[in-house]
Amino acid sequence: QKLYDLAIPEFQKYLDDYPTGSERARVFFFLGESQRALNKSGAARKSFQAVLDNFDDSDYAGPAAYVLAETAFTEKNYGAALPLFHKAGTKSKEPAVALSARYFEARCLETLDRKDEAAGIYLQIADAKTTNPYRDDCRLAAATIFLSRGKKLDAFKQYDALANEAQKPSV
Repeated sequence: QKLYDLAIPEFQKYLDDYPTGSERARVFFFLGESQRALNKSGAARKSFQAVLDNFDDSDYAGPAAYVLAETAFTEKNYGAALPLFHKAGTKSKEPAVALSARYFEARCLETLDRKDEAAGIYLQIADAKTTNPYRDDCRLAAATIFLSRGKKLDAFKQYDALANEAQKPSV
């Protein structure tokens, strides 16, 4: 109910009272979300990291990795964001989150001058059959990388696909 200041002590109480409780992954995640909502970024990072450190196989590992990756990306720490986006992309059960994580993983790779790896991921995302807000950007990014590498035919294929199926009028 967005009463984050009241939720935090309750989450902490659960963690203190149930050191082996079955809901600890969920509680750490929502503790982090509550802390983040109250702009307690340091505490939120610790809570999300606790999910990854202690509950890496839980349903909350992917979303926790995504939040940490997003923070690192915003801080332009692409080296730290890269493995977190990769983890979020592989562990997230929600297809939209997984697709977004893969897109930002590719952006990190491109920024870190690992352009061939980025192009491969961009193509995977562009070919995804689900609802895909990244398709145009991925085709354009892959085409640009291919062109810079002298792979004109591969670049042409992506530009041709964009000409025929682009969703954004500017593209």
